[in-house]
Order: sequence, then structure tokens, then C-alpha cells
Amino acid sequence: MRSRALVQPRPGGVVEKLGRAGYAALGVVYLRIGIVAAKAASDGGGHVPSQQGAVREISAQPVGQVLLLLIGIGLMGYALWRLLAAIFDIEHAGSGAKGIGKRVGYAATAVVNGVAGWTALQMATGVGYRGRGGVQTWAAQVMAEPLGALIIGLVGLGLVVSGAAQMRQALNQSFVRELELSRLGPDERTWIIRMGRLGLAARGVVFPIIGIALVKAAHHHDPGRAKGIGEAMRDLGTTSFGMGALLVVAVGLAAFGAYCVTLSRYRRMPAA
Repeated sequence: MRSRALVQPRPGGVVEKLGRAGYAALGVVYLRIGIVAAKAASDGGGHVPSQQGAVREISAQPVGQVLLLLIGIGLMGYALWRLLAAIFDIEHAGSGAKGIGKRVGYAATAVVNGVAGWTALQMATGVGYRGRGGVQTWAAQVMAEPLGALIIGLVGLGLVVSGAAQMRQALNQSFVRELELSRLGPDERTWIIRMGRLGLAARGVVFPIIGIALVKAAHHHDPGRAKGIGEAMRDLGTTSFGMGALLVVAVGLAAFGAYCVTLSRYRRMPAA
């Protein structure tokens, strides 16, 4: 069957533009993470980048500094979009326990992507960038501030909640309600939904590992216990399922990256 041409939905306001740019940037980063992690799994082990690590690796590509600048702006836009969703409930999560859980998850992802976006902007401009760093460095910096350990713990809790919510979305396909796919052919709709389910399930596996590690780091006041995506993926490779588990989740994260690129065009978002 010949597929229909993809149609760009009508653009909205500032919030929508921030979100769409953010999804595009997030898609590029997750595609990089997933591809490198899949290669590591197929090779029987190796380096798996974190979100910030993937950003750093992009800088080594042709026109890397330009890409870094665009990705940094996009990730900061995505972080602001998630923060607005957490504070003002523009996603209509509600005020019940389920809605509050969603908003906590939005806030946690805002922090994580804000840090990655700020790192990309620092690298692109050369202003304030102090080297490789990582999630442990970030955790140490936050813990050095008043209530820092509490903040780390709350971010970790938010990631656990977000991971559980994404796994539930993958299983019940509720994320389809967030998409505007009426102008697409059946083939495109099917593949977008498949990518969404696989990608959300992969994040549903990885996010709780990261979140639990952050909660433990906060509880013990030990930033060395903190983990990012790279460390979480390496942990998967050491389980009884071994490299097979790592490969499946890596493919899922790459699928999430591709799904995010489609979200930049087809996600229903408030115009404000």
C-alpha cells in the first residue's frame, strides 16, 4: 500500500513551539544513545553513553558545534515545557494522586533534560564548561547546596513514577490519545504506535533503575551511587539476561528517539 504524504499540523503558540523543538532534540539524543548501546550489546560489551555523554559525542560529528547549539536550545525548551506541565498542569493531569504523580514525573524529566541541555549550550559556546562531568558530578554539586539531598531524592522518585507511567502507557497504548494521526495512512500510524510502545517500554525499564539509584544516593548522601542512562544500561548487561537485555532496551531507546522525532510533528500540544 502506498503511504500518504505526512502533513504538518497547524502550528500553535510559544509553549507548543518549545515542546516541538524539544521533542526533536530529544529524538536525536536518544537515537544516538540507542545506536551506540546496541553496538555495545552486539559486541559483547563496551561503552554506553549517558544522555549528557551522547550530547558530548554529537559534538565530534561534522558541524558538531552547530548541532550542539540546536540540541541545547531544544532540550532546554523541552525542559521548560515539562516544567510548565508540572507547575501549571497544561497537560491536564488532574489534582488526584495519579495526576500529582504525573506532575512529579514531569518535574523530574525537566531537571534531567535541563541539565543535559545546559551542558550542550556550555559546550557549544565554550562558556562555563568545565569538562566531562556526569551524573555523579551533578549529584555532588546539588548535594552541596541546602536541601540538595532532598532534591536529588525527589528527582529520583519522580523518575521512578515516570518510568512506571511510561510502561503503563506502552501496555495500554493510552499515548495514542496524545497524537494527531488522522491525516496519516494506516502504515504510518501503525509504525508510529509500534515505535511509541517499544520506546516507552524501554524507558519504563531504564528510568526506575536511574531513579532508585538517585534515591539511594540521596539517602546515603553519596553522589557516587547516582546513575545515568549509561550506568543503568550497563547494569542491564550484567543481569542474568546479559547482553540480550541490553540489546532489546537499546533498540527500544533508539525507537523512542525516532518516536520523539514524530512527536515534534504529530503530538497534540496546548497553544499558549
